Amino acid sequence: MMHCSKKQFLRKQNKIKRLKWARDHRNWSVEHWSQVLFSDESKFEILQEKQKKLVRLLANERMIDQCIIPIVKHGGG
Repeated sequence: MMHCSKKQFLRKQNKIKRLKWARDHRNWSVEHWSQVLFSDESKFEILQEKQKKLVRLLANERMIDQCIIPIVKHGGG
């Protein structure tokens, strides 16, 4: 048995915006990317799912929307 993937919940509009951003920046040079500051995020779980859910999935089903359990990230403090 495989576990469902847990990914940040994204509305359809957010997925479209992220895809557009990725496409707009896919040809950036190393020089462009050297101007970008990347940061690491710390994760603190306030609302945890205590129960595990086991489901049977085919390998190619793992990342389809119906097999993802949405999680909610709360803003920083």
